[in-house]
Amino acid sequence: MPQSVGFTHITEATGPGAAEFAATFLSILFVLNVLLGTFNLLPVPPLDGHTGVTLLMSQGAALRFLDWTNRQNFGMIGIVLAWVLYDRIFGAIFGLALDLLYPGSHWG
Repeated sequence: MPQSVGFTHITEATGPGAAEFAATFLSILFVLNVLLGTFNLLPVPPLDGHTGVTLLMSQGAALRFLDWTNRQNFGMIGIVLAWVLYDRIFGAIFGLALDLLYPGSHWG
């Protein structure tokens, strides 16, 4: 377990050279997976989360909602909204991911 963490320093190498490269590479992959996986779940069109929210609706309401969002072409507005929203919540998501990766450790 590393003494401190950052986007490129989540794992710690046991030696110099290839081990340092591998540790940095794995750290970046971890952050990118957390970022892309959670960003895509935001409930705004055109992201996948906007169809996931239909699980909470009746079938008729879900079909009307999907038809309405597809006809209104909310794609660009949704991406900008998701970008602004996600910038505000990513710190908490990243902290939760680190807590799940290293239980009992607290950084920040």
